[in-house]
Amino acid sequence: APPLPNASASLNAMILQSFRSHLQRYAAAPEARYDYDEATQGTSVDSDAYASLAQHRRLARHSPAASPVAAAAAAPPTAAAAAAASSRSRRATPSRLLSARASLASSSSSSGPLAFLEPHLAHVPVTYDAYECVVAMFALVYASKFLQAGLSFVLLGKYDNVQANYRNGGFEGKSWRHKAVQRAYNAHQNHWEAFTAFGIAMALALTKVGPERHHELALLGNAFLLQRVAFNAVYIVAFNEPLSFVRSSVWLVGVVLVVRIFTVAVL
Repeated sequence: APPLPNASASLNAMILQSFRSHLQRYAAAPEARYDYDEATQGTSVDSDAYASLAQHRRLARHSPAASPVAAAAAAPPTAAAAAAASSRSRRATPSRLLSARASLASSSSSSGPLAFLEPHLAHVPVTYDAYECVVAMFALVYASKFLQAGLSFVLLGKYDNVQANYRNGGFEGKSWRHKAVQRAYNAHQNHWEAFTAFGIAMALALTKVGPERHHELALLGNAFLLQRVAFNAVYIVAFNEPLSFVRSSVWLVGVVLVVRIFTVAVL
């Protein structure tokens, strides 16, 4: 719209934005009625601004294409706007999350692989969409490496980047500090294995299923990320046999989630 003299620019922008949806109604249904006097009652809109808005009203009613505001409303979205709309569509809203969780519940029987996870999936916070989960998992692989290097500095006072056996084993008879650093390195290596399986499963699922099921994949992906964080922590502290079984149990949860993502892709 042309600039409106003698009026606050911010006020005019706010009013034009609020009237934009009504101008679209005029373009679709000229018989629609909108009272500008009632809409602007109690506001300090000057006469020039009011006249410009009234002109847009008449143009939208009788010749929608001639109205700058109506034309802007009807114009095709730019590439940036389309990308933003696509990003918003991938975001998990409460209704979409409920639908995804209901889909998981209906697809897993009482004896299925997700039966024991179903009560917990309902509480998984969905921070990333399905695409972002793959990137987040890749970042987690390197985060675990930085964690192992930091742990080495804290517990041993150094990070031996020369001797391979320092990082790859040979700690029989060493202190618990050496073994903790070794377990942190093993956890980092295990993340690479998990990323390979998870990345392939998610890529296949995103290719095979429609957008209506992406929120189900996002829920499973965020659950997998939480499982990997927990697995890394348990791996480092699992210094005895009972804790090693806890570590294996957490690992098994990740396997079940990956299998479920593969199931979404192929069924």
